[in-house]
Parts: sequence; C-alpha cells; structure tokens
Amino acid sequence: MVGAWWSRHLQPSDAFEAFRHEFFADPDGFDLDNLRALEGRERLQAERVLLAALPDPCAILGLSALATARAKRRLQVLFERERAHGGDLMIAVASACWAMAPHPRYALAVAERLKMAPASSERRDAAAALASMPTPEIEDALDGALDDIDPLVRHHAARALLTLYGAPIDATGLRTLAQRIVGRDARPGRAPQPYRESSGAVM
Repeated sequence: MVGAWWSRHLQPSDAFEAFRHEFFADPDGFDLDNLRALEGRERLQAERVLLAALPDPCAILGLSALATARAKRRLQVLFERERAHGGDLMIAVASACWAMAPHPRYALAVAERLKMAPASSERRDAAAALASMPTPEIEDALDGALDDIDPLVRHHAARALLTLYGAPIDATGLRTLAQRIVGRDARPGRAPQPYRESSGAVM
C-alpha cells in the first residue's frame, strides 16, 4: 500500500523510508524521531498507515509521536473503550494520550489498574507508566504499591514517586522518599503498612 502510494508521488525522504522499514520489518527498532521529522504528504501518509494498524502497540506509540488531531481523537476513543472493558492495551493507550495532551484522567485510569490488577505484570506496567505522569492524583496509588507483594512493582512505584517529588533516583532521592513516607504515616488516622508476604528493598 505504501509503495503503491509513493509510486504515484515524490520520492520518499530518508525519514519516511526509515519509518516504513522500522514499522513493517523491524518494530523493535522503531525510532519515533523519524516520525516526528515527517512533513506534508509524508506525515499524512504515515498517519494513515498507523491508523489502519490500530490497535497494534507500535501504531499507538507512533500516533502519539505524530500527535495530529485525528490521532488524538482515535486514541481517546480507544482509551475509553479499553478502560470500559478492562482491555490489555489501556495502559499503553493512556500513556500515549498523556504524551499528546496530559490530563489527570489518564493517570487515574492507570493508577486504578495499579491498585486493582490481579496480574503482577500489569501492576508493574502501570507503576512504570505512572513515572511519566507526575500528577498529585496518583500519589496514594503509588504509596499503596510500595506494599505490593511483587518487588518489581515496589521498585517501579518508588521510582515513580521520586519523579513525582522531583527527587533524583539515587541515594539522595531514596532518603527524600523515606522522609515523605514517614511523614505521611505520622498523620492521624494513617498507619504504616508492612510489605505483604515479601521482603526486600523497593529500589
């Protein structure tokens, strides 16, 4: 489809050729900078290709990089569908929507998955995604995830909290995180929660 389109138009740019190769032949090497560099007809054609490929995860990522009006509308519709039906792609779509137009509702939807998802792999993905959504509304969900049975969930939750606090992800940041957690636990009506059925550091 892409080759036929270009046979009737101008020679494709290096950026478009790279996008075409990466998307169809080497998705693990998908470079979003090539998409962002596209202009005019090439940008429109890349948008058509990616929209036709939905709900492929690479297409979701690519559309978030293009951030066109049509891409935003389609991903918002996909987000609402995935959230309503508990779809596996909700976290990825919420992250894409946030990247295009940050809004607390995307972060809150991911935070809900962090709290409620039965699969530890999904909770890990949710905690990792929240590191890119630093909004105060997710603090309680990340705080609760520090008690998760899965050490990788705790790890990603700690990193996301450090990002939320604007603290470095190093020993200094860990001290900041510990001080904030202790301060929250000291508030009336809030008791510290031990890790459930597991031990180990959060980082």
